[in-house]
Amino acid sequence: MLDAAKKALLAAGHGPARDLAPLEPDGKKRAAAVLLRSRHGLFVAASQGAEAPRVTAVHLPDMTYTRALLGDRLVLGGATYNVSIREQKTVRRMIARARLGPAPGPRLDSVLVQPVSPTERSVLGKVCAHDEPVLLLVRTDNTREVSSPITAPTSVRLLLVVTLRRTLLIGVSALGDYVVSEHLRALTRTQEGVILAGQRLDAKGERSLLVRAVRLEALSPADRVFAAFADNVRGGPDDATAAAGAAQLFAWLDKHDDWRAMVAAYFLAGHVEGAPRVDQAGLDAALRAGLDDEDGPLRLRRCFVGLGLDCDAGAQLLSRAMALAPARATLPLADALWAQRKDAPDEEEGHAAADASFAVHLAEAGEHERSLALVARRLARLPAHQIHEYVDDEDDPRALRTVRGELFRAQELSLRGLGRDVTATLAARCQNDPFDAPALARLVDSGPESLARRAGTVLALLAPGGLGGAAPSLRTSWDTVRALDPEDVDALRHPEATHRDMLVALQEFLAEEEKPDVRALRNFCQRLDPKKFPDLAAVVTDTMYALRLSKIDVFVSAGKKSLGVRAYRGKPRLLIVGERHLDAEDAHHLPVAELRFLVAGELAHLAFDHVRVTLDEVWRGAWDKGKTGLDLALTLLPAFKGAKLIDKARTILSVGNKAVRKVDKTTKQALRDETIGAENAALLEAHQLMQLSADRAGLLLCDDLLAAVRALFVGKPEELALADRFGLVEALRRRDEDGRWLDADRLMRAQALFAFYLDDRFDALRAALYRAPDEDDDDH
Repeated sequence: MLDAAKKALLAAGHGPARDLAPLEPDGKKRAAAVLLRSRHGLFVAASQGAEAPRVTAVHLPDMTYTRALLGDRLVLGGATYNVSIREQKTVRRMIARARLGPAPGPRLDSVLVQPVSPTERSVLGKVCAHDEPVLLLVRTDNTREVSSPITAPTSVRLLLVVTLRRTLLIGVSALGDYVVSEHLRALTRTQEGVILAGQRLDAKGERSLLVRAVRLEALSPADRVFAAFADNVRGGPDDATAAAGAAQLFAWLDKHDDWRAMVAAYFLAGHVEGAPRVDQAGLDAALRAGLDDEDGPLRLRRCFVGLGLDCDAGAQLLSRAMALAPARATLPLADALWAQRKDAPDEEEGHAAADASFAVHLAEAGEHERSLALVARRLARLPAHQIHEYVDDEDDPRALRTVRGELFRAQELSLRGLGRDVTATLAARCQNDPFDAPALARLVDSGPESLARRAGTVLALLAPGGLGGAAPSLRTSWDTVRALDPEDVDALRHPEATHRDMLVALQEFLAEEEKPDVRALRNFCQRLDPKKFPDLAAVVTDTMYALRLSKIDVFVSAGKKSLGVRAYRGKPRLLIVGERHLDAEDAHHLPVAELRFLVAGELAHLAFDHVRVTLDEVWRGAWDKGKTGLDLALTLLPAFKGAKLIDKARTILSVGNKAVRKVDKTTKQALRDETIGAENAALLEAHQLMQLSADRAGLLLCDDLLAAVRALFVGKPEELALADRFGLVEALRRRDEDGRWLDADRLMRAQALFAFYLDDRFDALRAALYRAPDEDDDDH
């Protein structure tokens, strides 16, 4: 029967059948009927017995359709046909399609968030214009009665439809009857749910779609399309419906010359089929066009949020936007990026870096009070300075030294913008990074006289040629030294060494270090003769008096290898100085100020009771401290644990009148390349704190920053010449081919010296150490 009905339809000139469904003629035995739909309309082909089926066109206005529990009934004129339960959906769809006409193209298929039936798609095609894409469809649980010319009124679920320009409630029956409410108030979201036209919309399991509809309702047509596009993109490339929808919406954006289409294509390459390739120039052109618009800044923010870009892409987008527009125009985007970074599961350094970057942006955008508040909160939460920060990678935005520098820069910008004093901020910034030449220059111009003069000294030393000649000095007469109070002596320690937990741990681990045999010293060295070496005698006397030391035996070593300066604890306490540093005719002669820095630093180790074990003893002319700053304990520690370390040290260090055996170069290099494990990090930092504390005392006693810096290069004249020619920063921040610092120890010591020199505590300690020229001798 089915094949015969198809042939009869063709024979009658109505074209091929597109849909068909069997019918049961009511009360007629051995009769058969088929409902057919072609592009010409709806037809019934009925036959009786072996006769060829007769095709009759269905006049839809004359049709009645009755729904029943066990099967529907179709009445055409005087003929009644029963529809089985199995064929009900097919018959209803055929009637609906015949009544509504051909369905629209695939445009609606690809854009709808929820799948719809062919009947609903046909209704949407009739309700919506060709240039009015359906952006969102939510199937609610609300119902409405729909009347029909061919069936009794029926209750249908309402569809919430958001198009390019409108928000509609549409009810569609299975037979294509529909009702549309167009003139509606805007969607609102309340505690009871989403309200439209005074009616609460319920949608089980689709609350997120209702909320999304509220968001779309508040946007302009173009923004609605972009939001829908972003939603589809976030569906992922594996979601065929979402990907197709994204492609269709992207084409609409591109057709209407929306700049966000280029931004999306740049950052979502591969996610949107058919999207053009956009290079950096194309992205800049799109951003320039967007930011010229009055609403551009907010739309740019929505672009970042809507596309779901990660922090890296957001930072790239912000960087390009800032190159094209003032900070105020890009502030909404910066705000959104900061919020995303703040909520990211990151280390505290990452959150601090995000705060610092945003604080600078706020300051540059004129949001000074907000920037200052953010800076204050972050500085209060940052941990104390750590030794390793001196050699942190300056290119790492997460390094705390870099973060502090950015926070201080934001604070300075805002204070200047508000017309307030920036001296304290500039000083803190320079102490945080004493190599920051622009900040130093501003401190020279605006700081108090003493601080400005010290900043000028640091700035002069950093410039190429700054280490070769005379630099401004605050040095007074060394004859005016007085004894420091115990609190002042303790204040000379590096701030991180005041707790001394790591120092105590190091002392307990190393126990008593080996020292030269005094009897051997008498045979190979001479006691200090103040008349022969008056400068050395003066600095020893001044330092002992200033740091409240007593009973120190001072020896001057002789011979070709008599180089270096080294102090030893014990009874008696010893200081050994290489004679060649005291000979004015020798190439290794030290000027008085440099000698004072080195000697005072060594004696400070005794004043602070530092335990040290060095790889090569200074008194035999092998002072290599400036190269790595690691002593024997820290060099050998990775290879020799626990008590073996001291035993190994004793085998290396010989006493008496025998020559000290040196560790061969291969062994020393292997040990130097050994990585210090995490369990030894505290020991390394403790040793560094010892050296930095001693350097502070050396600087105070020599009162000459140029001399102190030059003294860091003792024994390395080629390194000093390099630093003088190319500048101290350029020389100290060199790295090897593997990216490791070539001179990390000297870099750390130089930065710490400059930071102390710029600190108000240096000024206070200097005032406590040196008497004024007109001060009576009895006053100290």
